[in-house]
Amino acid sequence: AIGTHTTTSRPTAIIFNTTASGSATPTERFRIQEEGGISFNGDTTQANALDDYETGTWTPTATGFTINNNYSANYTKIGNVVYIQMYIVASGGSGVSAVIIGGLPYTVKAGNYYSYAAGRIGGSASQGYDKVFEFINSSTNVQPRVADGAINEGMISGQHLIMSGFYHVA
Repeated sequence: AIGTHTTTSRPTAIIFNTTASGSATPTERFRIQEEGGISFNGDTTQANALDDYETGTWTPTATGFTINNNYSANYTKIGNVVYIQMYIVASGGSGVSAVIIGGLPYTVKAGNYYSYAAGRIGGSASQGYDKVFEFINSSTNVQPRVADGAINEGMISGQHLIMSGFYHVA
């Protein structure tokens, strides 16, 4: 531990060092920052410290279609990156409006930011085209897309929607 301890101040960082065989000079490998978070290999910059880790589930919501079954929706947040997974089944329908899946656990980064998840839509009318799920910036929504266009309810009627990917948080 480092820092000066008094009755009113206890600044402390905990540092783990290693020394290579034959060397007398230790090298910092790991640090618990005074302000919180952990850093690696001698980096003392607070902005670079890993200060958040969380895993959990989220509940997908539907706009432009109805979710018949939610098999799984999981996430892991490490720092400012959210890794996401979803497997749902859409109810039957014939709507032509673009569908949106909401309920992401964190708001997607704003501005000129684009991030996509890979996915599968089983047996849909859009079969044979690249399918992606676009994370919509400044929101908690993701939009299924095919061949550079939006997917509508009729295209996913009764089909499963599976995706996984990551996005940066706001």
